[in-house]
Amino acid sequence: MTDVHPPDAAPDGSPQPFGAVPDFPPPTAPPVVLPPTGAPVQPPAAAETDAVALASPLLAPEHDDEDGPEPVGRREARPAPQPADPAGPVEDQAEVVGSTEPADADVRPTGVTTTDPAPSRQGAESRAARRRAAEEAARETSHRTHLRLAVAGIVALVTVGLLGVAWTWWSNRPASPDPVPRASSTAPVNTQPTLLLQVRGDDAVAVSSTLLSVGGPLGRATMIGIPQNTLVDVATGGTLPFGEVARLPGADTSADALSDAIGVDIDGTFILDRAAFSALVDAVGGVTADVDVNIVDEAADGTQTIVVAAGDDQLLQGPAAAAFATYLAEGETEEARIARFTQILRLTLAKLPEDPTSVETVLSQLGASAQPSVPFDQIAAFLVRLRADIVADDVVYKNLPVKPIDSGGPAANRVDNEAVAAMVADLLPEALRTPGPNSKVRVLVQNGVGSPGLNAQAREDLVGAGFTYVNGGNAAQFGTAATEVVVPDATAESLQWGADIAQALGVPASAVAVADSGQSVADVIVVLGADFKPSAG
Repeated sequence: MTDVHPPDAAPDGSPQPFGAVPDFPPPTAPPVVLPPTGAPVQPPAAAETDAVALASPLLAPEHDDEDGPEPVGRREARPAPQPADPAGPVEDQAEVVGSTEPADADVRPTGVTTTDPAPSRQGAESRAARRRAAEEAARETSHRTHLRLAVAGIVALVTVGLLGVAWTWWSNRPASPDPVPRASSTAPVNTQPTLLLQVRGDDAVAVSSTLLSVGGPLGRATMIGIPQNTLVDVATGGTLPFGEVARLPGADTSADALSDAIGVDIDGTFILDRAAFSALVDAVGGVTADVDVNIVDEAADGTQTIVVAAGDDQLLQGPAAAAFATYLAEGETEEARIARFTQILRLTLAKLPEDPTSVETVLSQLGASAQPSVPFDQIAAFLVRLRADIVADDVVYKNLPVKPIDSGGPAANRVDNEAVAAMVADLLPEALRTPGPNSKVRVLVQNGVGSPGLNAQAREDLVGAGFTYVNGGNAAQFGTAATEVVVPDATAESLQWGADIAQALGVPASAVAVADSGQSVADVIVVLGADFKPSAG
């Protein structure tokens, strides 16, 4: 840009008087035609303004030295020569020392040269000021426009990026898993859990067994002693004294056999040998018990030693307590051993810690000879509940109802089904096994003919067909001609059980009958008649 300043001296070099109007030489370029006075000043063309905006950084500081540096040296500030203006005086233009432009100097686009007219016209300064304001507004508008465009571009890029990420995730997302079935909130709750606790002798036979329960409708605990010589049917086949079932493989084999015999769900088994039971008593510091007879240990050569002398209020440590709890003197019945075991077990459980964690620690330190069928923490929680009932003296103590069997050999018993059904209904109603698709169908078989071994032969047919056999012994009377298959009700499911059982036994479908009233002894009751012919197998 050409910087036009009024000359400071006359052509001959003589100084001009202050305020005098100089005699300008004729212009060498065509004058710029300005709009009439008062006409609006047009801003620079948009392309020209954009060129100015793009020629420098967006945020560069503005400056007025586009025309280049001022000449070196000091210049005096003097008023610009003004023509006479009838409208009034114009503002003076002051030049500053150094490189500073006049306060109202024109700001023109870089590279564009404009030659001012030689004489100053009326209102030129005002028009110049308006032109500069317009150019500044245009420049600011262009600046904001480019800034908005840049921001919009950034937003667009970010949006595209996010859409790309979203599409990538959507296209590569893992397949939705199949819905996992949830347990129903109305699923039945086990309100009367049960535990079978057994102590085995040196030959692995369970010499002392008790069925424990807590909870139930009456809120009382139960301890039901099981005579070890009670004959039960084993799912794997055959009939064995209950104590000998413990020698078979499987931690729950004894519990399953007892469950089939009495129709009660048994939730776990805890089997201890004498050493583990002794350690349990020692863990609580021993027990004070009444010893009713001398506990005698007989050696292989026949020598007898009194291990524990009879007497009341004796402090028994582990070994003595275990010997007393499993002792059966000659000529005694199993009920005597059950009474001793029940006393020691009750006293031991009453001295257990009150919190399940401590009880679990005690149980886990009994060694490998303590064999639970469920985790120790579950047994510990159960025993803590039982302990509270024992301390509160809120426990019912019973022996399993049995009937003696005259087998001509060692004393043996069989389950008294009617008495057991009454006991279960009274003490274990919420632990009672009920027929259903997820439980075994229990079939109690009675011999209505009197032929020896008839029940065992029927058992093979029923077990082979997938039913659970329950030995019902002999019927109330013999001479039954036609086999009876009595189902609990007339539902389609019960009638189907009856039809399948009749087919397994090889008797006519007409043998199926519906019970007059509900039955709790077993799911189905069979009375074998003369028409039953055991299978050849």
